[in-house]
Amino acid sequence: MSNSLFVDLDQTLERSTPSEAVDRLCMMLKNKGDYHSLFEALLLQARMRLGLPTLLSLTGEELTPELKATYENEVRTAARTVGGHFLEEKNILNAWPYFRMINDPAPVAKALDEYEPDADDEAFPAIIDLAIQQGAHPERGFALLLKKYGICNAITTLGQSFPYTGTIRQKSVTLLVNTLYTDLRNSLAAHVKELEGTVPPDDATIAQLLEGREQLTADEAYHIDVSHLSSVVQYSLEMPPGETTLKVIDLCIYGSRLSTRLQPNNDPPFEAGYKDYLAFFRTLNSINVEEGLAHFRMKAESMEDNSEQTAPAEVYVHLLAQLNRPKEALTAFARYLAQANPRQLACPPATELARKCGDYGALAELCLRRGDPVGYAVAKAAERGTVTI
Repeated sequence: MSNSLFVDLDQTLERSTPSEAVDRLCMMLKNKGDYHSLFEALLLQARMRLGLPTLLSLTGEELTPELKATYENEVRTAARTVGGHFLEEKNILNAWPYFRMINDPAPVAKALDEYEPDADDEAFPAIIDLAIQQGAHPERGFALLLKKYGICNAITTLGQSFPYTGTIRQKSVTLLVNTLYTDLRNSLAAHVKELEGTVPPDDATIAQLLEGREQLTADEAYHIDVSHLSSVVQYSLEMPPGETTLKVIDLCIYGSRLSTRLQPNNDPPFEAGYKDYLAFFRTLNSINVEEGLAHFRMKAESMEDNSEQTAPAEVYVHLLAQLNRPKEALTAFARYLAQANPRQLACPPATELARKCGDYGALAELCLRRGDPVGYAVAKAAERGTVTI
């Protein structure tokens, strides 16, 4: 801070009140762009206006409950003001701590939506960290990471350091699926042009490009990184039916055409690789439903006596639940997962399935078999209509 500012402050104090001097200090700090100092000056201005000590103790013991609430509002206002000044200068990194302080990520999220990194943007890694790890805007952060660093880095981030579930994670998986789908579709179209001399229609799907063209995947040919394909398909198991998983069906059709050497090595129920994945996503999207359910029911039955290998039964129960067949799902749960640890299962719990189908008697019987007295009491009470679960 230049000496001229101190001189101006002294001169103002000689001819004006301390409050007027602080008002002028705030104006000068704003004009100089020293927004960090402006934040502290705004708080000093607020304390003087409220008749508080210019120096507060670390504990704030001088404040009554009413004054504390009023002063906290002043802190929030100052944080918004200073954070807003930084955002006006597109300085997201310095703006974020002020909005995080008051638990208001929306202005920073809006700025991230408008942010496009330069090729040599040294701040980009820190921007990604505040967007994803610090929670400013995880979806946008993931999209930026995918765009700048590529699908390999994005897959690694989603698998190792993406601390979100639910909608945020599903939107990120959708970005991966769409990116991989577009890359594969474009690569296949280029190969078709090379083989046939004509450009396929722009709206041709991956399945349509593959149809009748076995030569596309002959001699162990492939068109995208097969490890990326395997990872994206596996992440898509978390997705509901709909547009994204319909695209995954095409990815699986492509994967099933690849050489056996390029197939992923998976545990049950996906030990057959893309053929099993294809059956899963088709069933999920109500395509060949009974055939698909029979496929995974047989896998669950093959593991029925193996309490350590519950994944086939979990997948079968999950599919039934997604298809809105909770009574069948509860029956399958009772048959295949009665002794499994419910906290370690990736399918809906028996309580949720019972709630959806209203079969509390089946839930009580399951809890009796499992030796779960609390669950049994809940189910019996729910059966009599005295509680809901």
